Amino acid sequence: MFKNESNVVMNKAQKRYEVLSKKKKEKKLTSKTLPVRVSSENSPSDSSSSSESLRAIATVSRSGSPGRSMNPSIEHQALAFFAANNLLQPAVAGRSNYQWLFQMLSGPEIDASLQSSAHAASLATLATANKSQSLMNKAQEHYARALALTNEALGDSVKVYEDSTLVSVILLGVYENFVFEKHSLRAWMQHLKGAETLFALRGETQFRNDLARQIFVQFYRLTMTKGVELGTPIPKKIARLYKFLTSLNDYTMHGVEHQVEVLEKAIALMQDEDGDPVSRVADVLKLDAELDLIKFMLQTLWRYETVQLKMPAENVFGNFYHIYTNPWVINMWNILRTCRIRLFKFVRTQVNKGLQSSPPLFSYEEACAHISKCKDVISSQMLDICASTPQLTGQVAFPHQVKQDLDLLRKGIEAVNLRNRMFTIHPQGTFLEPFKSTGLDHLIGPLYEIGRSEYGPRLTRWAVDQLYFMARTIGTRQAIMLAEELEGKLKDESNFMVWNDPCPTSAQLAALAK
Repeated sequence: MFKNESNVVMNKAQKRYEVLSKKKKEKKLTSKTLPVRVSSENSPSDSSSSSESLRAIATVSRSGSPGRSMNPSIEHQALAFFAANNLLQPAVAGRSNYQWLFQMLSGPEIDASLQSSAHAASLATLATANKSQSLMNKAQEHYARALALTNEALGDSVKVYEDSTLVSVILLGVYENFVFEKHSLRAWMQHLKGAETLFALRGETQFRNDLARQIFVQFYRLTMTKGVELGTPIPKKIARLYKFLTSLNDYTMHGVEHQVEVLEKAIALMQDEDGDPVSRVADVLKLDAELDLIKFMLQTLWRYETVQLKMPAENVFGNFYHIYTNPWVINMWNILRTCRIRLFKFVRTQVNKGLQSSPPLFSYEEACAHISKCKDVISSQMLDICASTPQLTGQVAFPHQVKQDLDLLRKGIEAVNLRNRMFTIHPQGTFLEPFKSTGLDHLIGPLYEIGRSEYGPRLTRWAVDQLYFMARTIGTRQAIMLAEELEGKLKDESNFMVWNDPCPTSAQLAALAK
């Protein structure tokens, strides 16, 4: 009774993105989003009465109190599940995660494309968490409908500028990221490019609206994280919009802007694989000095506590773990750590190229020093990522969950009483709160990065276990697929090479650099 037209509609939407990207004409944005009627073709669960239920869900996500409806539809249960595992309240200079989405869904009139795309993304997470094919089928139905409605909006001279159209495109990408099938990465990238085109088309005037500012900041953080993890450059138009936004007096964040600038330099540097290896290595070392300065600034602004373990603990890798003030601080640190790992893997590649040249471009002593530094930096950054994990997986409390520390935080004192039992290691999930996310989705990329390293099979196995825990908790197939890929790596011990000799032979250097 259903014919799968997803690919056809996706191709039409991509063509619309390409047409939009070529437009040079700029149009003024109205300060308010124009209301759009919900389509009369909605299913019963998508009827106009759903606005009240969506507002109730948004209220639940903010206050933690239950909505009035005793029998919410499966779509609204899915939205509540999505909010509980992905919504983060503003913690640093107004930065939030999906708060803007539930603000839009709690409005008096909800655009049909926004509604369908939100249902598609949230149902996909609930389906994965419950291993339910029927729920995934329902998510796919909403996805196909959202594609058609979004494509229609992209051809409308008014709707193309509306927040609802932009957010629909972003949520279609979120859906692909959560279902993570064979074609999902390509489709996700297409939706990201579509959102980039819409942001550029809307221009600087969109930032008159606080909701638009929130949407853009989260999207830019995603773009930057993708750039660090995949080595893809940040689009120039998006970078210019971010610089304009952060120039506004009410939207600056001390220290973070400089971090973003250095990360942008790092992403651009790693694009140049054809340059002179000696120059590339020198450039990385110079940039890493800037990253060290940022690291010092973050230690001053958002420091964390390091707790040494007296004995091994379950689901903790290494002999120490960290305690941070909030999930945002963890995210910023791990982006920086992932960037340093990628940079020094890049150095190893350049050293290898230099050693294979005739004559070699690096002396034995130089190559040995570079490779030793690569090993030290990569190892230390991976262990720090591991140490940041227990708090996100609910094994350790955040200060806001401890009354004594909450009183200190209210006074502006970022202090942690390490004698409090809540800051010791507990079983996974102990401190995960209903309707309050810890930002687990931000940990997928860093865990995959350390899991595919050559550090050793024990670390890879630990990363696999954490990814499976995340998949069960927040309902993302991306974590499952990446965990399965890493399990394939574990089957071949030749994928791992641990080097302890501080002064290898030239042949060992060349092998290690690979």
